[in-house]
Amino acid sequence: MTATTRLLTRPASRTIAKPWRASAACQSLDLDTVFSDTVADQRKVQTACQTCPVRARCLSDITAFEKPLHRVWGVVGGLLPQQRRALRTHAVLGEYPDLRQATVLTRRYGALLKQWKKSTPATVAEQLRKHGVIASPVTVRVAMWWTGSKANLIAPTAGDDTRLTWERIRDEHRQVVEELTGLGVSRQNIAQFLGVWDGQVKSAMAAWRRQDRKTAVKAGEVRAA
Repeated sequence: MTATTRLLTRPASRTIAKPWRASAACQSLDLDTVFSDTVADQRKVQTACQTCPVRARCLSDITAFEKPLHRVWGVVGGLLPQQRRALRTHAVLGEYPDLRQATVLTRRYGALLKQWKKSTPATVAEQLRKHGVIASPVTVRVAMWWTGSKANLIAPTAGDDTRLTWERIRDEHRQVVEELTGLGVSRQNIAQFLGVWDGQVKSAMAAWRRQDRKTAVKAGEVRAA
């Protein structure tokens, strides 16, 4: 992305408070790096975000004017574009992170969050309860992202579970996928919300349609009998 393309977003930033920007850790970075879509640049910016004193404020303010129909660029508040789109989907469900608490979790429980990096945010939230901490899964998810975890909503397979990811979506996540679909969320954004590939959600949805057709056929046969 060129600097010219980035300039298109500047007018929107005038509508929000600016004082925090002077303290941002990314001030020394070039705009093309901050809003790059390359993995190397994004990692460089996220490294700067880890020690940024205004990370939460940056995330709150910038995402406030990122529009659903516009492409989301670069790293903001330590989060990648797909992570911010996942937060937008959480908001559709009425789930909003407490960024102040996420900041505290990162500082006080960062080592534990890294230790639990393969767990889902809901599982980590339950683990934190054992330490006397009550936090919503979406708040925990942000804290996990800030400490470098994927924080997917579908945990890696374990034990004797040999199902593929799309099969686990089929078996365990139909309700939320159909709810989000009914609310107008795209399949791609649903996939990013779950932390999986778009094709895996597509396969699960196709399985549900096949299942529904079989159920309808059986119901018709029963009525005919």
